[in-house]
Amino acid sequence: MVKQNKHWREAYEAEKSHKIMSTYLYAFVWEDPSVDLDYFDLRKDDNVLLITSGGCNALEYLINKPITLQCVDLNPCQNHLFELKLAAIKSLSHQDLWQLLGVGHHGDFRTLLNTKLSCHLSQHAYNFWLQNINYFDPPKNCEKASVYMYGGSGLAMRAFQWLIKFMNLQSTIEKLCETDSLEEQYSIWINDIKPKIFHPVVVRVLNNPWFLWNGLGVPRAQMSMLMAEGGAMEYISATFDPLMKSHLLSKDSYFYYLCLNLRYRSCTEGGAPTYLTKEGHAVAKSRLDNISIHTDTIENVCLKIAAEAQDESLHNKLLTKAVILDHMDWMDENLVRAELKAMSACMVKGGKVFWRSAAREPWYNQVFEDMGFKVNLIHRRPQHGSPCKAHEQQLLDRVNMYACFYVATKM
Repeated sequence: MVKQNKHWREAYEAEKSHKIMSTYLYAFVWEDPSVDLDYFDLRKDDNVLLITSGGCNALEYLINKPITLQCVDLNPCQNHLFELKLAAIKSLSHQDLWQLLGVGHHGDFRTLLNTKLSCHLSQHAYNFWLQNINYFDPPKNCEKASVYMYGGSGLAMRAFQWLIKFMNLQSTIEKLCETDSLEEQYSIWINDIKPKIFHPVVVRVLNNPWFLWNGLGVPRAQMSMLMAEGGAMEYISATFDPLMKSHLLSKDSYFYYLCLNLRYRSCTEGGAPTYLTKEGHAVAKSRLDNISIHTDTIENVCLKIAAEAQDESLHNKLLTKAVILDHMDWMDENLVRAELKAMSACMVKGGKVFWRSAAREPWYNQVFEDMGFKVNLIHRRPQHGSPCKAHEQQLLDRVNMYACFYVATKM
């Protein structure tokens, strides 16, 4: 089902420290795939490289078109999670799939793992989940327990749960997540929630580098870019003010519903990622052989693809598109240049690279230009307190977490 490509010595070393690595497990993706698909122009003969992360967006693209996917992540735990999602799609009924990954827990996970999922997992992934049974089979006395309360993203969600209780917002959050009215949702946000978020305790948590890295996956370098755009509180306002006017958490913005409830709301369209709907499950199941998983750096994977494509019979292995999320926010110039050199070597002329950033104008845009790419802005937020200019808008997508969305074309 899934072709595994790994440096086994590195994988072995990572496996020995899997409990440490699992601290940095992020169980879902922050980037909105519906906006991606508006601009990607995916074609069935596309060979797309993307960062695995939680795997949700890879599946979204695959369901949209029967493309070839090269899923890359340096963190083996992210690929263990993705393998589990693929194995569940392959071997479980839709009811069990929804219970496991929609609700986030399954009372018989050990049996599922050993009888249905294991034969579709690598040995490393099977060992990881065998040692972390509790992620999907939590204590019975924990009402909201789910896989989404574990790992790095789980730390953030548990912090949010604590803040909700600290601010006595339980009933308010419930109303926010269930209302069918955008007007009511926006009123709840502006009048009942937003003022309390600016509480000194909340501000200290959100400005804490340890929490930002371990809970939200925001390293210091990216935090510096964010702060240069106006500060954390301004960033929160720019994120949620337009979002709450435009997308219902109850029916559309499943990202934040998940954060607040530790589960998705519904397996119908709009309430969860498409692979968790009945229709999406069926399509994804038929296309799983299109996926390869690499536990490695993007640079190394690109160099391998470039080397293989020297054989003319394998020329169709060259990349046509790459989706690199926001990870260059974390890197220095030398790393960016090395990665882009490798990516250019394994990409067809006219191939496209897409990314998001916490900065409106990321410093590394110029590096793309230097390396032979033409950079174009898709859209970005306006400068805080300023009106929108060309290609600027207050609301970028259903997450609205990033300040910009760019594409670069190999010339």
